[in-house]
Amino acid sequence: MPQSRDIAEFSSSTAGNSLGATTGIDAVDASMLNAARLGEIQRMGLTGGVFLSPQFDGGFGMFYLPSSFGTLAIFPTYVQDSDPTGLNSFLAVRLGYGRLLTENLSFGTYIVPSFGQSTAGSYFGIGIEPALNYNFRSALSFGSGFGLYDFSLFLTTRNLSLNIGETAAAARPSLRFGLQSSFYRNNEFDSYWLLEALGVGDFTTMPLHFGLGASWSFWHVRGGYMFSQESELFRGLSLGTGLKFDFESGQLRADYAFLPSNEVRKEAYHFLSIGGNWGSVDSKPPIISGSVSPGYFSPNHDGAQDYTFFNVQVQDDSPILSWVLSIQDISGREVRRFQHDDREIQRGFGFREFYESAFNRRESLVVPPVIRWDGTANRLAIEESGLGAESALPDGAYRYSFIVTDIHNNVSKPWVGSVVIDTQAPQARLSLENELFSPNNDGNFDQLIILQETFGAAEDTWVGTIRDMDGKAVIEYSWEDAPPTFVWNGQKPDGSEAPEGLYRYELAGLDYAGNRSLVKTRPFTLTRRVDTIDLILSADGLSPNGDKVLDSVSIRPEVQFRTGITSWEIVITSKKPEPDSPKPGLVAEFNGVTADSLPASIVWDGKSSGGAIQPDGLYFITFRIRYANGNSPSSFPKPLIIDTRPPLLGVEADLRVFIPDGDGNAEEQVFRLDIQDDSGIAAWELSVFEVQYDEKNTRSQLPFKKFSGTDNWTEKIFWDGKGDSGRLVESATIYDYRLAAVDRFGNRGVSADSRFETGIMVLTTNRGLQIRLSAIEFDLGKTTLKKSSYAVIEKLATVLQKYPNYAIKIEGHTDDIGDDEVNLKISEKRALSVMEYLIQNHGIDKDRLTYEGRGEVFPLLPNDNWYNRSRNRRVEIILLK
Repeated sequence: MPQSRDIAEFSSSTAGNSLGATTGIDAVDASMLNAARLGEIQRMGLTGGVFLSPQFDGGFGMFYLPSSFGTLAIFPTYVQDSDPTGLNSFLAVRLGYGRLLTENLSFGTYIVPSFGQSTAGSYFGIGIEPALNYNFRSALSFGSGFGLYDFSLFLTTRNLSLNIGETAAAARPSLRFGLQSSFYRNNEFDSYWLLEALGVGDFTTMPLHFGLGASWSFWHVRGGYMFSQESELFRGLSLGTGLKFDFESGQLRADYAFLPSNEVRKEAYHFLSIGGNWGSVDSKPPIISGSVSPGYFSPNHDGAQDYTFFNVQVQDDSPILSWVLSIQDISGREVRRFQHDDREIQRGFGFREFYESAFNRRESLVVPPVIRWDGTANRLAIEESGLGAESALPDGAYRYSFIVTDIHNNVSKPWVGSVVIDTQAPQARLSLENELFSPNNDGNFDQLIILQETFGAAEDTWVGTIRDMDGKAVIEYSWEDAPPTFVWNGQKPDGSEAPEGLYRYELAGLDYAGNRSLVKTRPFTLTRRVDTIDLILSADGLSPNGDKVLDSVSIRPEVQFRTGITSWEIVITSKKPEPDSPKPGLVAEFNGVTADSLPASIVWDGKSSGGAIQPDGLYFITFRIRYANGNSPSSFPKPLIIDTRPPLLGVEADLRVFIPDGDGNAEEQVFRLDIQDDSGIAAWELSVFEVQYDEKNTRSQLPFKKFSGTDNWTEKIFWDGKGDSGRLVESATIYDYRLAAVDRFGNRGVSADSRFETGIMVLTTNRGLQIRLSAIEFDLGKTTLKKSSYAVIEKLATVLQKYPNYAIKIEGHTDDIGDDEVNLKISEKRALSVMEYLIQNHGIDKDRLTYEGRGEVFPLLPNDNWYNRSRNRRVEIILLK
């Protein structure tokens, strides 16, 4: 006799909305057995049904509610059984969640509390029923309407539960694996088949279930047959039919299923259900909200506002189909475009991708929450680029427009605004009227006067600061419009006198884009003595290494009174002089006994009095005079740096294999810069070189991309793969990179060369998806592949396997050396060689492949040098739907 637990273990018709033993193609129908199909439901709805038989009676219902996070459902089932050997009653309430993880893969699960009661006792259970569904979105036509449409695989579980109490009659766990597809379609008719295997309990038997269905207009019929020794209720034939009426605002449907009697099932069973869904198919456009930060930016790699970020939020009741961010210059010409990648590619899918896809909003899976722009233009095809082209855009205002389209072709209102590229820092020039001032009210040099010229925008801000030689600010002023003259009377902000000593004035400028400038005066002396003396240095350091850059420093003594000088000395020490130690660590000394012997300037080349080059470090220069009247004025010791060491440099690229082709994988190379130098950097440069071999197999580094700056740098540089000419890196090519920097004293450092390689790039072009390879090599004038090309073709095959829905066309190209007809035949045979290698060694389906030789008539670059010719000798692969 049939058991009531069959309804929970085997039900492909009752819990399947009276489908006649098939889960069907319709998502609402199928979701009762396969929670993964919940994610395809677009309208909220309700279904209810009853079981009618001599032995069983009961019913079921389902309410489902789609949202941006997925579809929620509640699905109760209640059964009463007149057989005293089984369950007298059974109640299960399935709480469901399902959603699309990718275009093809969906996931769902039911959480199932259940309760059963029998003559032996009762039990309570709590279970989980996860499910997966993969739809290949196939559209393979065999002609005359027949084909393989929407071929799908599914894996579902039921009754994975923990039961407490009298569990002998409780439903056993079951596992289902199946496949289904439509096999005939036209504008009015659709038919499909399904085959599934069930594993129940201890899996000692594997029931098989086969179903067929067809729908025409508002009517559908379905049937199935289950081969099973386990289920007495559903074993054998089942039939079903139903009506479905579609309205603009929803759908109504009624279904009936019939299980005829057989040798096991002595009575016929009937299942009735009615349901519907409501709410019009989404006709509201997506709503975009966002912000741009910063609105002014300076893509000059100085570490301050090098990028602008478009922070985007999209709300919509339906999944997003596509998005476009277009950036135009003031003439309306589009200069940069970011957009959704719509290629069909089989991607890897790990735990992280599963988690993000299962629990994030659907629209956030398509539209990135943050888009970073580095101020560069769209990449150019190699044939469009030139030596004079630049990928960096000029300073100025740019407008942006962001548009989103959902799967119902509802288009959002554009989100528009503007950003400003500004790479030029405010500039200033300072001039000291005198480098010594004595605010002692004697009428001579009582004020420090600095002339300052500023160049920039009216909204730039300026900060002027007097600092002592320890870097401590003594007084500070802020202006939006810096005055042409800065005057200081030697007092602090509280009116007290600043102590005597050496000071420096600096003027810092800042604009909206984060560009900063800083100019400083040479150190000046504040003294209140009458007989003041000072030293003026041509630079605050030197690098005596023989490179003719700051190999020496000029020292100019300044004396207010030259009459009565009986001796003078200029002393260079390795330690700062103190009153009780005037010459600590004496290095060099210049002296005399008359005013006439005091030179206008002295040149020091970094050597001691004995002629030895001094080591790098901080030194001090002091000027002293003795007068006939006994006065002995002394200048404040001025610091001087000897620095012959180049900067310590390091640079590392994040990606060993860089593939900037727009598919979202390994798209962005990140260079991490490490620059260390105690004296400060004057300029730096990060260079990327394309590595190629000429006709003599000589290795060459061809300049491809350069990043550079002055005293400021960023620790991370993000690169999208565009070179200085605007074109993209080549596929399967090695690139070297190195970092160089010069410090303030002309010492130049260069890092060791490092490298990365590019992968096989699949680029979107007006011809379709395109792969261009110059790294597939043949002997000169030959058509046989070199062994060095096998690794490249192996990578190519791996990429092609990710595009199973595309036809593959292989094209061969040559340079212009040799006869036209010969080149055409060679290019054809080379394309054939690549095709045959892919078929024979990598299992690429030959029915997907075609080949063509195009000779020399489609060069990428002029055939005027070895590099251009090497680029023209290439294999191109075109992927077409």
